[in-house]
Amino acid sequence: MIHWPFIAAAYALATLLPAGLGIAATRRLARARMRLAALDTERREGRRQ
Repeated sequence: MIHWPFIAAAYALATLLPAGLGIAATRRLARARMRLAALDTERREGRRQ
């Protein structure tokens, strides 16, 4: 039995899974920053107190 496909799959998962999680976290952070900026703008304009 040749083990190279399993080794390649393990390396692929070890690379792609953390990369995907990092990209998702970056997108969530950017979205949260935009929401925070919108709330801050509303507060400065006096809409929310």
